[in-house]
Amino acid sequence: MNAPTATITDKGDYLIVTEIGERTSLLDIVEDVKTVYEAAKAYDNKYLLVDFHQVNNIVPQTDAFNLVRIFESKFPDLSDLTFSYITNDESLQLVKFWEHISNQRGFKIKVFTNFDEAQNWLISEITKVA
Repeated sequence: MNAPTATITDKGDYLIVTEIGERTSLLDIVEDVKTVYEAAKAYDNKYLLVDFHQVNNIVPQTDAFNLVRIFESKFPDLSDLTFSYITNDESLQLVKFWEHISNQRGFKIKVFTNFDEAQNWLISEITKVA
């Protein structure tokens, strides 16, 4: 499988970031985060539906922990964003671990395996502040 490639769709109230590919290192994940971060800044949008259910995560669990440290140092404004994150069943355990650590450190991330559930949650988060 190839390195991930992202597509960004502006839905007005939120962005959809869709990716297909394979992550085999922490650097791959950091590049993905950079893509999402730059999209949020470019579109001036704080709500993201990140659809990575077609991404294979072949990374150790320690990378999920280290990723949160990278968030804090390289992407400090990530804590201002709200993420609805879709993953596949194979990556669910790893991504749920990352979600737990991220939320403990002040990031707002909710993980799903279903697009409609992820979208509905994100829309409910948007309406809370409207």
